[in-house]
Amino acid sequence: MNMLRNRLLTAFPEAHFTYGYITTVQRKKLGLAKAHYRDAVAISGIQQIIEEPNSVVMFDQFRTKKRSLHEATALRGRKQKNATQKRVKKNTKKVKGWCLNDYVRISDGRCGFITGFSGLWMAHM
Repeated sequence: MNMLRNRLLTAFPEAHFTYGYITTVQRKKLGLAKAHYRDAVAISGIQQIIEEPNSVVMFDQFRTKKRSLHEATALRGRKQKNATQKRVKKNTKKVKGWCLNDYVRISDGRCGFITGFSGLWMAHM
């Protein structure tokens, strides 16, 4: 972590670092409850809250490519050379008509986005 901090300070000499205990004190001075976006307000250095926001935009990031090494290895019991051997499928974008990032509703009423696939039948939401 020190190496990263040193590189950031050389790249951005005007940058200041903060830590959790400092953010907690700042947030309590402002009278804000614990939440990530409220921590961001406390870190920003605002001295007084005039109006509480009534809507918050949250972004959910997910990877578009799987980077796991164990799925790139050849299958066991192989009879072919390593260069031509079949491997486990990675980065599946579509299964049975369902695509990555589709908005779905399942039988118990929950809704969400498909974030990944495992095998031929299962999707992660």
